[in-house]
Amino acid sequence: MNLSRRVVVVVSVVTVHAAFWLWLITAGWQIQGDVDVCLLGIPFGQGSLIAIWGALSRLPSYVRFLVGLGALAAAWFSAAMILDASATKPEGAGWAVMFVTQAALVVAVIQAVRFARWIRERRRNAESVDGRAYQYGVGTLLVWTTVAAVVLATLKWAWTSLGWSVEIVRWQYFFFCPLIGVFNAACALAVLWSLLGRRWWLIARIIGGIIVVGSLGALLPAALAAIFGETGGVDLVTALIMIGSQGFWLYATLLPLRWAGCFGTTGKIGACGAGDDGEETVLVDAGSGVG
Repeated sequence: MNLSRRVVVVVSVVTVHAAFWLWLITAGWQIQGDVDVCLLGIPFGQGSLIAIWGALSRLPSYVRFLVGLGALAAAWFSAAMILDASATKPEGAGWAVMFVTQAALVVAVIQAVRFARWIRERRRNAESVDGRAYQYGVGTLLVWTTVAAVVLATLKWAWTSLGWSVEIVRWQYFFFCPLIGVFNAACALAVLWSLLGRRWWLIARIIGGIIVVGSLGALLPAALAAIFGETGGVDLVTALIMIGSQGFWLYATLLPLRWAGCFGTTGKIGACGAGDDGEETVLVDAGSGVG
C-alpha cells in the first residue's frame, strides 16, 4: 500500500477519534445504566491507543511524552464527564491515576519487549543493529531537563488549581482505579498482540484476542472482590461492557492501521518483514532509537 493511502487512513482514524471526543464533551453524556457504560470504552480505549502510539512512534521521545500527556489529559477529562466525577473531587483524581497506570503499563511492556529484542539482535549480529538505539546525546538530555521542569511546574499548578491533597486517597474507591487501569492495559496489549503476525494467523489471533478481552471483563469483578472485599458497583455485566467496549474501539482503530501497512507482519515487536502486499513493513524498527 502506498504512502498516500496510509496517510489517508491515519488521518481518518485520528479524525474519527477527535469527533467522538468532541461529541462526548459537547453532548454531556453521563452513565445512567449498564448500557451507557459502553461510552467509557471511548476514552478508556483512547488512553491505551495514546500509550501504544507513544511507545511505538519514531518521533523524539520528548515530543511523544508531551503530546501523549496532553492527549491523555483530554481522554481523562471526557471520562470524568461521563462518570460525573468532577476533576476537583477525589473521584476525578482517582480516575486520573487509572489513566496514568494504564498508559504506564502499556508503554513499559512494549518498551521491555523492544529492548529485549534489541539485546537479542545485537548478540546475533551486532553489525546490522544500531548500537546507538538506546543512547542519548547531551542535546537530548538538555531538552528532557527542560521538558521535565515544565511538566513538573504544570503538574504543581494543576494540583493546586484542582484543590487536590493527600486526602484524595481517602476516597472509598480510590485504589480500585489503579486495578482497573491494570485490566485496561492488559486489554490493550492483548488486542495489539492479536493483530501481529502474517495473514494466515490473523483470524486465529483475533479470535484469541477477543477471548482474552472477554476473560478480562469476567475476571475484573472477581479481582476487585478478592482484593478489596467488594466490587464497588462493578458487577459482571458492567465489567464485560466496560472492557468489551474498549476492545471494540481498539480493534476498530488498529485493524484499519494494520490494513494500511502501519504494522509489521512478522509477529514480533521490533522486527522487519515482508507485508501481505509484498512491501517491507515494520511495527517498530529495533535500531530506530528511542531518543
